[in-house]
Amino acid sequence: MKTNLFRVKEKKEKKIIIEEERTKNPFLLFLKKHKNLMLLVVTTLLACLILISTGIAFSLFQGSNDYDISYIEGSETIDSNNNPDINDDDIKDELLGEIARSQGIVLLVKTIMSEQGDVISYYTDGTSIVVQSSGKIYRISTNKDGDYGINQNGKIDKTAKKVLVTSTTTTLMDNTIITYYSDGTAKIEYKNQVLFVRDSNNIKLDNGSNLNNLAPSGVAPTKENMKVGSNTITTFTDKTSLITINGKKYLINKNTEIITTDTTITYNKYNSFAAISEKTYKDGNTITHFENGTAIITEPNGNITYVKKSGDILLNKQKLYEIVPNDYGFSRTTISTNDGKKVTYFDNGAAIITYSDGTRQYVEDSDNILYSDTKEITTTPNTSKQISEKTTTDGEKVFNFDNGKSQVIKSDGTSYIIDTSKLTFKSNGEIKEDPEVEEQPGHGGINTNPGEGIYISEAENKYNDFKNIENTKFIIKNNNTKSKVLRITIEEVSNYTKYNTTRLDPKYVKFQATIGDNYIPATTLTNNTWTNEAGSKNYILYDGTINAKETVNVVLSLYVDYAELDNSQQNKGFIGTIRIYVEDEVEDIK
Repeated sequence: MKTNLFRVKEKKEKKIIIEEERTKNPFLLFLKKHKNLMLLVVTTLLACLILISTGIAFSLFQGSNDYDISYIEGSETIDSNNNPDINDDDIKDELLGEIARSQGIVLLVKTIMSEQGDVISYYTDGTSIVVQSSGKIYRISTNKDGDYGINQNGKIDKTAKKVLVTSTTTTLMDNTIITYYSDGTAKIEYKNQVLFVRDSNNIKLDNGSNLNNLAPSGVAPTKENMKVGSNTITTFTDKTSLITINGKKYLINKNTEIITTDTTITYNKYNSFAAISEKTYKDGNTITHFENGTAIITEPNGNITYVKKSGDILLNKQKLYEIVPNDYGFSRTTISTNDGKKVTYFDNGAAIITYSDGTRQYVEDSDNILYSDTKEITTTPNTSKQISEKTTTDGEKVFNFDNGKSQVIKSDGTSYIIDTSKLTFKSNGEIKEDPEVEEQPGHGGINTNPGEGIYISEAENKYNDFKNIENTKFIIKNNNTKSKVLRITIEEVSNYTKYNTTRLDPKYVKFQATIGDNYIPATTLTNNTWTNEAGSKNYILYDGTINAKETVNVVLSLYVDYAELDNSQQNKGFIGTIRIYVEDEVEDIK
């Protein structure tokens, strides 16, 4: 029988603390119905129950770092289904990947031909494409170990996912060959460079006939290499130029005129940006970063690819993985102009102009800022105005702009750009969470968080007079384009003293639940337990799958089994945290 009604009391330490409410006590209803026969018994029980403190803490995450996100590992992984008959609509839903990762661009590692005549292309993100001798084309994910899902003999690993696709090919006026696949992806072959884009809509052309770049990261292959005396000029398809002078590298704004003779290169030096770092990684790729937040990737074969938003370059185990948008833009350098302005460049392709009176304007595309020979800004780029500013209690400054972006200046003078909606503060006035930055390039390495795209609503607690129990309701929504493995547990707290109570043995606690179409009858909490990676004991309430784009309603009732309760358990309580664990159902082909 359910005895206590719980209401949300406060959010604290990533938990929603639930407190007992004394109204609508089911024992009062019971007493009213049976007062002549059970008055003595009920009075005795009620006196005991008032002393029992039973609390439930809910810790729900909404696809962000504000909540605990965990993983299911090992035996919980579901084997993939290699279905060669999957249709185009299924492919489009299945293969675009996680919401924030469908924009990715990857580079070709190598192409080989197997003894059977299959042509296999391997890419930096671990995916591959095989054109079989029969003419069938498959896109293939990594296997369970993270290695390529097809070996050089053309054998596809049974743990990898393969999807049958069809293709069409277009050749542009500049001889760019674009292969469009039926899952919405595309392969771009420009001269001797090969790039793979997960969304073919991101291929940007000039006049519909020449390759410009690949959005949204601004990726452009090399158009031309030219020797000028002892120096070289590399021009990219988006008209940006790389100049190497006496071994030093400079990126030239694409809107800047460059004049060359047989031996000299002339350009406005204030519209050029020097290299500030260069590193070669385990796969042989060298990444060079420049003052204006851009970068170039030099492959082992000498091919050079330009990336306007260098913060989008991500590494995995010291190897180039992909180029994909992220939430942040980090400052690279600040230039002081001779007309009293300061221009700060960020690695998300943007810049902020600070005027002499301290006001700021946000420039979405830093290429639209040009300087004169006297180092004054000569252009009038489209800008977003500063609408407010704030200083946090720990001395960081926050400037908000009318395009929904914010600049946060840290105590060391560096700054970053973040969406204003994602900027939150602690109760003491400090910024709740600064982005964690691993070594550049990239902001924190590849994003392999299975909880991405999972939304969980606030818990709603409602008393059910008919059943004499209280239902806790919340919604789990999978916004991704693939299914997720789902586990719902209760993790018991380790310190009951903190809650001014002693531990009630969980064997006296029961639950019943409805998760979507699945009903779980009254079950003892200790019936199914599991120890997570942190070594904490969890009581499993539910194991299952939430489908792509599915919304699941969860109704949970947790109560004490008073039929089994003995006197030794009086004045005790059970306190736990509801944990929701998710994992990718299968390896995704991105």
